[in-house]
Amino acid sequence: MKVESIEEFLNVATVFFVKRRSRATFSFRSRPSKRDLVCRITDKAQTFTFATKNFDDLRQLNVLGGMIMQICADDSIGESDLENLRVSVRERMQTLHRIKEQQKRQALKQQQQSKKKGGKKGKKGKR
Repeated sequence: MKVESIEEFLNVATVFFVKRRSRATFSFRSRPSKRDLVCRITDKAQTFTFATKNFDDLRQLNVLGGMIMQICADDSIGESDLENLRVSVRERMQTLHRIKEQQKRQALKQQQQSKKKGGKKGKKGKR
């Protein structure tokens, strides 16, 4: 069954995975030739598919992947926990992204500072 909206797919996929966690599989493909992203969740009897050309949907699909990993790791997660799970996974991903960006900026800053120091040494050596 093809699902048209990202929100509907997220809801269907998470509930589907909670109910059928032992049989369900989730796949995610990017098809550069067609310039789209395709997600599929199935238990071999039922299949739900979502395709998008909107690259901004990738962020939400990453959150869905994180939620599915959490659902697989913790058997106590039920349907009532899904909204809190979505919020916590999104926050963790944002925190990780911020940390990585901060590390990149620090590395770039150190690289620029070492270039400045290196340039001074070269000038002193020429005198």
